[in-house]
Amino acid sequence: MKSSSKQSFGSLAPVVLLAAVAVTCARASGASRHEGVVHEARSRADGPPNFVIIFADDFGFDLECFGSPTTRTVNINRMAAEGMKLTQWNTAHSICSPSRAALLTGRYAIRSGIFGNKSSHAPGTGDHRVVHPICYGHLPFSEVTIAEALKPANYTSMAIGKWHLGYAYENTTLLPIGHGFDHFYGTPVTHCEGPASYPAVPVFSDDKKIGRIGIDIVREDLVYRYSDQATKFISDNADERFFLYLAMDNTHSPVFSPANFTSPRGPYGAATEALDWVVGQVRTKHTVTMVLELS
Repeated sequence: MKSSSKQSFGSLAPVVLLAAVAVTCARASGASRHEGVVHEARSRADGPPNFVIIFADDFGFDLECFGSPTTRTVNINRMAAEGMKLTQWNTAHSICSPSRAALLTGRYAIRSGIFGNKSSHAPGTGDHRVVHPICYGHLPFSEVTIAEALKPANYTSMAIGKWHLGYAYENTTLLPIGHGFDHFYGTPVTHCEGPASYPAVPVFSDDKKIGRIGIDIVREDLVYRYSDQATKFISDNADERFFLYLAMDNTHSPVFSPANFTSPRGPYGAATEALDWVVGQVRTKHTVTMVLELS
């Protein structure tokens, strides 16, 4: 059961503001100054906006719209041209789990105990940090996520992609559906996570395990799977209020992309262009605000 003493946003307005401008990043190392692109699309005539946050791992600003001569990102370019570029955005943290905790709660990650680059393997230590599949760390249930804060306003929400905020030896209550999301499709950790003794990373649909990467799910196909899930969710909820959190991690080392994506920049460039393709697929749908995270 969740604690009744939740840390609250206080009202809906800050949540919408957070979704409109939150451009943070899960970067494995380096400084915490990042760049972002925000795009506002067609508004719904009957009430509050629908919005999408696209969250990209280790996704640098080596893009056409930031001056790159070799990386082709036509969809991100269009977002930048029609929206705005944030050239001096500061992320709350430079690594995976803390940056996600901060983004989804609107609070510094250290306040929820998720900080640093080490994991707790002992229950009850209160030291969460980076959340690996065989550690007990997780986003505390006392924290309020964007999805939970939007519930009173009748928003339907879905998390797609990499969660990385709790799995604790296959405890599915720690996945997004335990933190206010109505639906989840993705992995509990990074696609390459886990020591040699841990089985291949699982892929979930809500709280049901549907396969494991490298066994019955091809890692490169996750780009298409996540895109299909995102566009289906948007289409299914086109006449309702919705919040989509799309956390792509194909640009996280070791990078990956389907074979038909190639780039002069090599594998990282191909992964970047695959992510740009996903942005294009999502852009074809009716939303109000989209945010692309760049590091």
